[in-house]
Amino acid sequence: HEGTLEYAVKKKQRFRHLVQEGDEDHWAVKHRVRYTLINSIHQRFSVQNNDFLSVEGRPLIGPETEIGWVLGDQYPDESILLLKVCTGNRALGWDLLPPGSKRFVINGTFYAGYGDSSENWKDSAKPPKPQKVEWYAGKQYDLDVANAREVLSDINKFYPGSQNEYEIAGFFFWQGERDTRNDAHADRYEVNLVQFIKSVRADFNASAAPFVLGTVGFDGHDMEGNTRKVYEAQMRVDGHRRVYPEFEDNVKTVDARNIWRDTMLKTKQREHYGFNAEAYMEIGSSMGWAMAQLLKKL
Repeated sequence: HEGTLEYAVKKKQRFRHLVQEGDEDHWAVKHRVRYTLINSIHQRFSVQNNDFLSVEGRPLIGPETEIGWVLGDQYPDESILLLKVCTGNRALGWDLLPPGSKRFVINGTFYAGYGDSSENWKDSAKPPKPQKVEWYAGKQYDLDVANAREVLSDINKFYPGSQNEYEIAGFFFWQGERDTRNDAHADRYEVNLVQFIKSVRADFNASAAPFVLGTVGFDGHDMEGNTRKVYEAQMRVDGHRRVYPEFEDNVKTVDARNIWRDTMLKTKQREHYGFNAEAYMEIGSSMGWAMAQLLKKL
């Protein structure tokens, strides 16, 4: 039915490269492009996918599918590992807050800096001490970095034949919905995003690696309120805006508003764009091409 990948490929004749040539009943495999998905929803290293890129056997897809196809086509002689370290429902202003982020105050309310165990508090420069610390500002950031490092430390296990040699060619980031639910997080999004880009590059010793991010796309060109704030913050870090000169020619923002369909308003999964496969393929294509363009400028 409308919105599924099978409908888009077979009925609408889109993304035909995803099926085997001459065989409508089987999905193609993008050899030389490996897709590894690590999830830490229970704060554990959990391998959810580790195989050459294909949609075969995958009930859900993300933008990585078309990202991988674009990059594989642009660099057919390269061995590419798409390492996705992802846990949903996470805010850049709290769970993913990068190292170096400072506390700030709005109308007498203090908001967490990296490492603080309370998200916000009042009337004191120091956060209250919880009896048991299970989470803190930046915990998901730390988990994701640790999980990525674990893969890279034994990369031959995840990309056989790599002989544990690799180069970090770039970073992708598509996030923002959770921050639209919190006024302070939306207001602070640009500051946190700039710090995130700098921190992730530093943590992987890849200061020159291109960084491509997708904006929030909810409600398309009619977005407003906190969604609009987060969107505008994401657009401002694009290197072509020259708001941050150090990002010129190495940070690219992809506008996701055009992937929005009004039918997504009727679903219970608005934050996932109604799980619309075409939307994920479209944003993946744009992000993949953006990365390819940045890589050619190196």
